[in-house]
Amino acid sequence: QKEDMVTAKKTSPITTPIASQATIPTTMPKQQVPDQGIPHEMKILHQQIADLQKQLADKDALYKRAVADYINLEKRVEDQARKRIQLAVATFIGQLLEPLKNLELQFEHTKDAVAGVILKQMKQTFDQAGVKEVGREGDDFTSQTMEAIEMTEGPAGKVIKVLEKGYVLDWVVIKPARVIVGKAK
Repeated sequence: QKEDMVTAKKTSPITTPIASQATIPTTMPKQQVPDQGIPHEMKILHQQIADLQKQLADKDALYKRAVADYINLEKRVEDQARKRIQLAVATFIGQLLEPLKNLELQFEHTKDAVAGVILKQMKQTFDQAGVKEVGREGDDFTSQTMEAIEMTEGPAGKVIKVLEKGYVLDWVVIKPARVIVGKAK
């Protein structure tokens, strides 16, 4: 029996010195067996990738459109705020035009030095605010900034005489000029 055990120990792969010293790779290279299911699975994966790329492109386009819409909204809000401010300034300046007209008339008749200084200061303030006078003699008549009160002989389409000065602030007509316009014979 001892002999059988010794023989068994010698032939046992665990206890044999050759088996314990041999290097056996832990991962054996797998043999690639052509699988008929892989091409179909690859097609599905490629289709899923294409679908995801399309979804990403759609989301990206929506995002860009939303950003552009937001930028446009900001510009519109800024523009509306600027127009409201201009309209408020134009309204206020419009209220100052009657006292300015009265001051001009007083200065024309009296040549008072104090009235002249105040008149000059008011005109400088208007200039600084961007208020421009419209409707001078010899200017072309424009219906956007002038009212034709009468037509008389003279150069066609030209302002012959200014009855009342007009004023504009940027795009806002504060007061249209009242003028006499020339017409051809």
